Amino acid sequence: MLLRGANAVGYTSYPDNVVFKFCEKAQQNGMDIFRVFDSLNYLPNLQLGIEASGQAGGVVEAAISYTGDVSNPYKTKYNIEYYMNLASELVRAGTHVLCIKVKQEPTSRFVHDSTRKLKQ
Repeated sequence: MLLRGANAVGYTSYPDNVVFKFCEKAQQNGMDIFRVFDSLNYLPNLQLGIEASGQAGGVVEAAISYTGDVSNPYKTKYNIEYYMNLASELVRAGTHVLCIKVKQEPTSRFVHDSTRKLKQ
């Protein structure tokens, strides 16, 4: 299931208890893998989805939305360190599987660098 963090499967933010109950019911009805994402990588929204789906007993796959170019030395805010820190926070929050959701090219350098660093 694609879970939009605090938005569950909608396009508006729902109260925390609604997201938790939704994940519980989804898991009871056969949903076992929850891909949690936030298009802006907003950590509090991701953490809510991770906690809710994990507490429901699901496998939590957190998706990092990547839209930058980490090979460009002039891009200093969303560099490889930003994405590595985000990955670490997601793992600390209870993620079972990390997913890199690529939204634009070039990606090969990012995928190569990030997977190499994540394995360390």
